[in-house]
Amino acid sequence: DRQKRLVTVQGKPARRAELTEGETDVLAVLMEQADKVLSCSELASAAMGYEPDKWNAESMIRPYIFRLRRKLEEIPEKPRLIRTVRGRGYFLSLT
Repeated sequence: DRQKRLVTVQGKPARRAELTEGETDVLAVLMEQADKVLSCSELASAAMGYEPDKWNAESMIRPYIFRLRRKLEEIPEKPRLIRTVRGRGYFLSLT
């Protein structure tokens, strides 16, 4: 629910989490392009609306990914939803 900034993760039991505006924006981009690897620059551009350089994009996006994993993943250290492709970026796994 983007308006309320709430997300429900299916599972047993289902989990609900409140998100910040930035977390909501980043997650929405990942959801809209699920299973597609997006670089930090692509995520920053789509979620924040501007084009930071590669290093600024990484320093901007990585904390959001970290916090999203802590809120959404059963085991944040072994993410199953928000996955990393080393050297390329992140994607939301629907499988």
